[in-house]
Amino acid sequence: ALAVFPSSTSDGLYQWSAAEVKKRPMECRLALLVIINMVLRSVVLPAQDCIVLLTFLGNSMGGGKRPIALLGMVYRVIMAALRPRVHAYDLSRSEIWDSSLAGKTALRYALLRSLKCQVAKTQSLDACQMISDASHFFDSIDWSSLIEIMMDKGFDVSVLDLCIQLHFSLGILKS
Repeated sequence: ALAVFPSSTSDGLYQWSAAEVKKRPMECRLALLVIINMVLRSVVLPAQDCIVLLTFLGNSMGGGKRPIALLGMVYRVIMAALRPRVHAYDLSRSEIWDSSLAGKTALRYALLRSLKCQVAKTQSLDACQMISDASHFFDSIDWSSLIEIMMDKGFDVSVLDLCIQLHFSLGILKS
């Protein structure tokens, strides 16, 4: 699992970086592997990984600070190991309009929609673009319906379970 976890990622919740974990003696990495295997078998995250620290970090692209969630290392390593499985699932069911898949960005699609509106305007055509605020989107999810739909669509239930556990975890805001 550590092999697929990029060493360049930032520190996690406990100030562990992937590079530091990879430098630890084999006994430490084997202990982490035991924990990861226990989580994957039981599909239950350790209590310390059910904390999300929300903080503001400097944006490498400039423009001030941006909010970021710092997560526990066990969860991060597990999700990195499961990423190929989730990516394969996404690709097998993606449609042309999906903008939230790897290689596609919401910004790119927002810019393309804006460009279409600008082109329509220059050609004296009508154009409409609906913009909505999704800040409370996750507060309105019917979780039982989501779980049922994802199971019907063949999504890995254990991955969904781990994601939901983290979503409902304790969030701490650090200013």
